[in-house]
Amino acid sequence: MQTQKPKRRIFLHIGMHKTGSSSIQDSLAGVQTPTIRYADFFDNNHSAAMMNLFGERLEGLLHRKEVGASAKWPMEKLAKLQDQLETELNTPQPDLIISAETLCVLEPRFVRKMHDMLSEKAQRLVVLAYVRDPVDFMSSAFQQRLKSGLSRFVPPQPNYCDRFAKFENILGRDCVHYRSFEHATQGGASIVRDFAGWVGLGEEDYTECRSNQSMSLVPAAALYAANQTFKAQAPAHKLTKARMRAAETLQQRFPYDAADRFRFSPDVCAAHLDLEDCDWMEKRLPKFRRDPPQSGAAGRMVETEADLLGIADANRDAIAEALEAHQVRCPAGADVTAMMEALLVHELAQLARKPKPKTQAPPADTASLGARFKSFARRAKILRAD
Repeated sequence: MQTQKPKRRIFLHIGMHKTGSSSIQDSLAGVQTPTIRYADFFDNNHSAAMMNLFGERLEGLLHRKEVGASAKWPMEKLAKLQDQLETELNTPQPDLIISAETLCVLEPRFVRKMHDMLSEKAQRLVVLAYVRDPVDFMSSAFQQRLKSGLSRFVPPQPNYCDRFAKFENILGRDCVHYRSFEHATQGGASIVRDFAGWVGLGEEDYTECRSNQSMSLVPAAALYAANQTFKAQAPAHKLTKARMRAAETLQQRFPYDAADRFRFSPDVCAAHLDLEDCDWMEKRLPKFRRDPPQSGAAGRMVETEADLLGIADANRDAIAEALEAHQVRCPAGADVTAMMEALLVHELAQLARKPKPKTQAPPADTASLGARFKSFARRAKILRAD
């Protein structure tokens, strides 16, 4: 029986977050040339697959088996992913792309497990990471986390060393490559085109699209106002979807404009910069910029929480018009917080009316699934000693 040759290279694109990963993933999904293939794990973004295959979710499933809890459904899902991983590792193309920005937040022990398994199937693992300057990251990550309910006026930290050092320690410094996101997109240049060129794809090999675009300033301010008080008895993922839908509703009334986007002021960013973390990143990326631009940067500078809430209040009438067009009823004279709460309740109700159709899965061979699970877990070196 002929054995498939190991991959020449497996590219592991690990983000970082807020560097155009969704656009890269949606543009390259389905791409395969004679020399390179974008992996298929049933989703353009491979984060969930990688977490299920190598991260805490797999470890949690092991624990469920040990205590005798039912694990039939997750085992079926895991078995499907394991089979697909084997398929991808045995495709004829010498190079394979795996794109999962959540890999950069994996614990080191899980990164090592992934490395130990994938390195058996490849001559070389190549880690590719776009790095966003701290000021831009703080502003972009803040507005993204509003969709998950963020209610504190604190800039998120990029934590470069925590994200990347484990890959250098486990794979070797020469296997981890960094590029500046700001430099790659300077003058409106395409992050998708830059990444494609990085891995050896030509423009004719893919169709570019842009995904997960930033919110404009007013929707971000209105969502922040809502997050101060809104509570609902609903699963976290449902609440996140409702906030995303609410942001999209307001985005129709307030289209994204780079000149009017949300930005923390230089003073706010400077007060929260981790200088040692910036030093660590600067040694690896000469184009890295730690200092907040004092002038010329696009976007409206926000200095305080009161500034952000004031932007929402100043646009109360326009927000009310957007909700009326969306057929959301609000009490007469309602403030922005009350209007946003009405919008979120409306979106939760819409989500509840659209349950996913349930399909009847064929009966699974539980014994076979268990054997496959155990085999994979041993290869990934996560089973405890008997």
